[in-house]
Amino acid sequence: MTGHMSQQGPTRFRFGLWEADIASGELFKAGRRVHLQQQPFKILETLLVRAGQVVTREDLREQLWPGTHVEVDLSLNTAVKKLRAVLGDNSRLPHFIETIPNSGYRFLRKRLLNPEGNEDSRSPEPADRAADVRLAVMPFENLNADGKDYFGDGITEHIIARCGALNNSIAVVATPSAMRYKHMSKSMPQLCRELKANYIVNGSTLRSGGQVRVDTKLISSDQNCIWSHSYTYSEVDLLVGQDQITDDIIRSIGQVLCPAATPRYGNSPAVDDAYRHGRHMLRQGTEPGIQESIALFQQAIALDPGFAPAYCGLASAFVSLGFWGRGAPSRTFVNARSAAQRALELAPHLSEPYTALALVQYAYDWDAQAAEESCRRALLADPRSCAPHRVRALVCTASNRHSEAMASLQRARELKPYCVFIQTSLAFALYFAGQFAEALEAAKASVHLDSNAPLAHAAVGCVLEQTGQIAAAVGEYQLGLRCCRDSKLLLACLGRGFALLGRHADATKIVDRLIEEYKTTWFSPYWIALVYAALGRSDETSEWLKRAFAERCGWRVLYHVDPRLKAFTDTLALS
Repeated sequence: MTGHMSQQGPTRFRFGLWEADIASGELFKAGRRVHLQQQPFKILETLLVRAGQVVTREDLREQLWPGTHVEVDLSLNTAVKKLRAVLGDNSRLPHFIETIPNSGYRFLRKRLLNPEGNEDSRSPEPADRAADVRLAVMPFENLNADGKDYFGDGITEHIIARCGALNNSIAVVATPSAMRYKHMSKSMPQLCRELKANYIVNGSTLRSGGQVRVDTKLISSDQNCIWSHSYTYSEVDLLVGQDQITDDIIRSIGQVLCPAATPRYGNSPAVDDAYRHGRHMLRQGTEPGIQESIALFQQAIALDPGFAPAYCGLASAFVSLGFWGRGAPSRTFVNARSAAQRALELAPHLSEPYTALALVQYAYDWDAQAAEESCRRALLADPRSCAPHRVRALVCTASNRHSEAMASLQRARELKPYCVFIQTSLAFALYFAGQFAEALEAAKASVHLDSNAPLAHAAVGCVLEQTGQIAAAVGEYQLGLRCCRDSKLLLACLGRGFALLGRHADATKIVDRLIEEYKTTWFSPYWIALVYAALGRSDETSEWLKRAFAERCGWRVLYHVDPRLKAFTDTLALS
């Protein structure tokens, strides 16, 4: 590549696993050269050189097409999309490149590393700093009304004393000013107006049976709850609990109000970057994203073997691959169990490892009792976690306890109302319960939340298929495949749709392709069984279902509530 902007600063930029060599026009990932076309590379170059600053679309047009006066917006959009696709970045949840509405783009400077692999040492741009934040920590209410306010007062004073250390742009209302509002009942707008605060922390303590429960919230001046959490400690651990609660609140306030000043995860910037990038890739939910997250979590662990959150991420990544049939259960579920157990050895108070264990215990071990106990322990560790409710809903669905499954998913949705994964889980739970009208409504709501979520389209298609709208179902499967071309689940669903439309040659072509790919790349045999079931070929359906059971595939636990296999469940002799 030629024609790169001349610069006096560095010519090599590192961010995460990536390295861009501006002089040679080359991009590397973990030391391996990655092909990137000239125009996307020039955009990356411009953003890196001006990291932390907004680069307008006009600036980029001039860099890419100097002197051109024709409309090039579409070409610029395409080049940015190509760049994000190569980096695995997401415009809605950016890890590297942030879209600035009606203006342009910005490379997130906190992702930039210097040539030695440490954080970029340049001082942050003003755009990276938190906006003016004035925080008031209100006295924690003692719900026992027994006069023993010292524990709540101690937390209040501890938070106030330490909040100022987060960042100079966070101003904290002094202790005497906050304490004079103790036992006073005032509205949020009143408090914010009188204290000149735009964020309030408040909370309560409640003693019962030798335990102390602490609830706390971070609320904005417009009365939106930004963050909340509950803690439970024994009375003998009050002092330890006070420190842990304060640390958690401080960290959470920092993440919400001042991310750049939040204490880092791990013991080095490299550990932090690998871990955060791993979380970002895991959230994408695609097989390539999950595989990359595994590599990033393993990188964090190699740098810091005692870093429990990386083991949590690793457990969640492996269990996701295992349940959705993207890796052999003997590898994915076993690795998930190992990572979860190690996380709990390092940090027994965490919730996420218990959730991963629960899914392993049910989907791999088929042990409902152990799975529900792990879900219970996960919720004890973090009552506001959604994931344990989703896993318990799976156990209930597969056990024909559909009303309990709906209750669990409703609770998860209350905790996280706009999560496409929870909404899609609800759609599938209704589908397996045979409530197809409600399932279709829930599935369409999933697509409305995220039209690029492949499983949301799969859910809509599965319900349409059961209501006889086969052509519409095929259309949904095809939309899902456009979002995730390597999805064997969606490809199998498309094969089913073709079979049910009478296009047996097309369905056979798909199942033959799946079988051929299965020989070299493992995925769930359950998907192949579903295509054969639609083709009415009982022997092949039985053969592939038996293989799914023998290999302990995650979805086998649902076979007896799966309406696509209803004609076979009574007659198939399964081990």
